[in-house]
Amino acid sequence: KHMPDFITTTHLVEVCGLGRDGILKSIKVSKYEALKLWDKIAKQLGLLGVCVFVWNSNTRQFIVLNWKAIVDEVAYSKRKHGGPLAFENDGNEYYPLDWERLKDKAQLVGAWD
Repeated sequence: KHMPDFITTTHLVEVCGLGRDGILKSIKVSKYEALKLWDKIAKQLGLLGVCVFVWNSNTRQFIVLNWKAIVDEVAYSKRKHGGPLAFENDGNEYYPLDWERLKDKAQLVGAWD
């Protein structure tokens, strides 16, 4: 169900987006657990692991983060919020990740001009 979106010569790539509030909400608990496994599989296959491409439609910027940065930010989110939050409409649990913190940890920051 939660297979990364793209395969490159070096990484499995998961693509996410966020909007005006600057909070990435697409790292659901189930997706996080699956991507953790995919990161291990990718490394066993000789790749560098999973990376995450995030598009911010409000600022028209994008970032690329390695898996360790995502793991670190999920850990921070758990400490800050006492665990995952849940969407009101369907109850799916997710880790809210802040755009500015993600940008600071990104391997690549770019903009759509």
